This record gives sequence, structure tokens and C-alpha cells, in this order.
Amino acid sequence: VNDNPFAAPTPAIPAVHFRRTTTTATSNKSRLALDLDHPLDHIVDMVGCSSDAQCIQALQRLDEHLAQPSEDLLARVDSLIGALTVRLRECTGTGGIKITGESSLDPGTAAVKSRLCRYVCNAILLLVSNERLGGAVGGEAVEGLLEATLRALIAPTVDGFEDREQVQKALNVLLVRAMDTAAPNRTFHGLLALLQRAFLQPPTDASDRYPELVMKCLWKMTKGLGSRSLASAGNTDSAALNVPELLADIESFLRCLPPMEWKTRAAQG
Repeated sequence: VNDNPFAAPTPAIPAVHFRRTTTTATSNKSRLALDLDHPLDHIVDMVGCSSDAQCIQALQRLDEHLAQPSEDLLARVDSLIGALTVRLRECTGTGGIKITGESSLDPGTAAVKSRLCRYVCNAILLLVSNERLGGAVGGEAVEGLLEATLRALIAPTVDGFEDREQVQKALNVLLVRAMDTAAPNRTFHGLLALLQRAFLQPPTDASDRYPELVMKCLWKMTKGLGSRSLASAGNTDSAALNVPELLADIESFLRCLPPMEWKTRAAQG
């Protein structure tokens, strides 16, 4: 990460789980024992658990690893995305999910959080811009990243940043790139889970925009279905769409929120 985090190429709280019809890769967490002696594990730990200044230093070191991704980085991609997602929530004030009407940060703190947010966004963007790394991100990590990014876009904390337009632009670019490179079934699964949870909990003020943003993401993914290759016995690429798995996720969603429920909600305004 350099002094201008926006120089990058421009181009969850799990409560609901759908039935999966295919097996996925073993979780990185189960395949990899945490060893803080490894530089990447130390970076992940610093990103998730250090002060803002120390986190920025860790992200600067991470930039070197993202420039030439290794097998070690690939094995830790879920842990890294998880730590970056936690940090994104923290610096945008969405860690508790509830969204208040206005930012409560003083100008000095807001400036620090804004700077950290730009570095975090840049690090995630660099990671998901690599098709191999982006495609390797697991389902839970994809869902958590999508939720954190969408909530950050409507967060009052971000509205209070002096450079909010730059930050919101970075968040939008990050969101689009993540949806483009993550495995499509994981993205659909995550978005449907987010939408389901959003409609199963009472709306609150600014968060009313949140379900609309999730639906826009689903619409964007749906429009791109025609250009996706289809998964088959001879095509196990993570970028290929598994149609039976997608239909199973949609069925699970509609079982929980059937069409009649949507009509009732529309009638109630």
C-alpha cells in the first residue's frame, strides 16, 4: 500500500444457512494451523487486533505479498479477508451492525478512521483483483465481505469523513470487483442470505436502504448469468456457475420468504 491508496487498479453474522448441493474446498482455517512466526500470520493478526497506526503498517507490509501472491498467501486468503472485513467494519462504524442517524466521531478520529478505511479498501481490492485469490475466498468470507461493504456504503460514519466521496467510490469499486472475481455460487448464496436476514428483522432508519442495495447486487449478478460458464464434471473452475446449487439456494430463500410474504409487505408499504 503506497501513500495514495487509491492508486490501485480501477477497473457475518451467520444466522441463516441454505442447503448446499455440492462439496466445497476444505476451509483454510481447518487446513492451516495458526503460526505467528510466519510473516503472513503476523500480518493477519496485526490487521485484526492492533491499533490503527499498527494496522496501516501491517497493510503496507501486506502490499509486498499481494504484489506476488504465493501459495502461502492463497492458503491464508480466508483468514486475511476475515481480518480485513473486521477492520472495515470497525473503521466505518458498522461493527455492531446497527446504523444510527449521524456520525459521532470527532474530526481528528474521523480523519484517522478515513485514512485507515482507504488502506483497508485498497488491500481488499488488490486481493480480489487477483482472479486466483478472489476465486479462492470461501463462502462465509465472501458473505461477510459483501455485508461489511454494503453497510459501509450507507454508514453515517463514512458520511462524516471529509473525503467521503473518495471512500464511497473505493467501496463501490471494491464491491463490484469482489462480485466479479468471487465464485458466483458463493456470491449468490451470500447475497440471498443477506437479503433474507434483512427482511426477517425490523427496518431502522438508514438501514432501510440496505435491502435495496442487496437487491441491486443480486440484479447485477443475474444480468451477468449469460456470460458465465457452467460447472460440469469436466469444468470445476470456481468461476463456473453451478445451476442446481443456485436453484437450491433460491428455493431455500423462497421457502423462508414465499411470494405471498412479498405481496403482504408491499401492501403494508
